[in-house]
Formats: sequence, C-alpha cells, structure tokens
Amino acid sequence: MRHRTVEQRAQIVGMSLAGSSNKSIARAFAIDMKTVVRWINRYHHQQNFQRLPGSGRKPKIDKRMARRVGRIVLANRFTTAPDIAHSLGLEGVSDKTVIRSVIMVTQLSTNIMVCTYNFDKCRFHLQF
Repeated sequence: MRHRTVEQRAQIVGMSLAGSSNKSIARAFAIDMKTVVRWINRYHHQQNFQRLPGSGRKPKIDKRMARRVGRIVLANRFTTAPDIAHSLGLEGVSDKTVIRSVIMVTQLSTNIMVCTYNFDKCRFHLQF
C-alpha cells in the first residue's frame, strides 16, 4: 500500500470542505472511499495531516532481538535462518525476516565486511 503525501491529504480534505462528495474525491485520487473518509475524520480530530507517532506496522524482530540473532550467527557462521528462528522462539517469522535482521546487524558490526545468504545451501556467508 502506498501512503499519501501530506499535500495529497490536504487536497482530499480541501475538496471535502469545498463540497465535493467522498465518492468523487475517491475517484479523483484513485483510492478507496474508506481512505477518503479516514483522512477527513483524522483531520477533524487532529487538525493536521500527519500520521500519529508509532502508527504503522511494528517490526517482527526489534533491535534487541536482532542483536541476539547477530550473536548466534557470529558464534556459528554455518547456522541457518530456520535454526535461528527456532532457537529464539520466533514462531511465524519468515526466513527472509531473519535474514534481513542478520544482514542489518552485521552491517553495523565493524569487523564483518560482507554478509550474504546462500538460499541453495540455506547458509550465511560472512567475510571478516
């Protein structure tokens, strides 16, 4: 889903205040009418077009958990993403999410030059 810019949200509310129907606004912006109503209501409650802090999807693996994932990979460079998820009790977390967290943590580490994941062998490859 693509987020609307602040200018687009302002245009949506402006068109509503000018008397345009929600349906015509939705057609003009090629968005669902529920989105139009949501932005108009949000403007009337907040008096601005910004999203609230903390809104949006929360990460499945937070920074603390990502550091734990990184420590596991550093201790055993031949571990797999499913093994990491299982050992940390990360049920319902995809292998790609685990891989992204490992790559993120290793990019922050000063002693690791490259971290890649071999999908054929399901192994991490670290270059120091």
